[in-house]
Amino acid sequence: MTKRETIARRVTSDGMKDYGLIMMSEGDKSHSKDSRPGASVSIEIVYAPAGADVIEVCELERHPSSAQAFFPLEGAAYVVIVFRSTPDDQPDLNDLKAFVVPGNIIVQYHAGIWHAPIRMFGQASKLGMVVHKAERPDDCEFVSVPSFKVKLPQKKASAHSAGIRAAVDFCGSPK
Repeated sequence: MTKRETIARRVTSDGMKDYGLIMMSEGDKSHSKDSRPGASVSIEIVYAPAGADVIEVCELERHPSSAQAFFPLEGAAYVVIVFRSTPDDQPDLNDLKAFVVPGNIIVQYHAGIWHAPIRMFGQASKLGMVVHKAERPDDCEFVSVPSFKVKLPQKKASAHSAGIRAAVDFCGSPK
């Protein structure tokens, strides 16, 4: 039976270790490489929409040859939803994990980790993103999956997290 719903928990190094790593202290660092010919580091600013009390997901992505890191630029907390692969290299939908990441922590996914697009915990925000790209189709793979839900924990409003909270269907349009 496939896990169809989970509750996002606060990210920890131990909880994230099978999917990637977190960096939160001065001196934390990570090294990443991509051995594909022509691959180079791509640094981008990406916009992440606000999450809702419940996030519905029906598509996942992964970067098979590259780690991918996200750096919050505006101090806002965000939500990461991750999966390992099955033996046939598809997302293991029974391995659903969701984490709320404080806005002062960097997350880096291991190469090949399936994940949902980043959602912010509260208001929409911008993040820095680093990944290797070779400008080829295998830079990023997408797969449709049966719809599942991630419930976000209740939070106290703050300058960084205040925002409109509503039910949003990320497989379609706002409800």
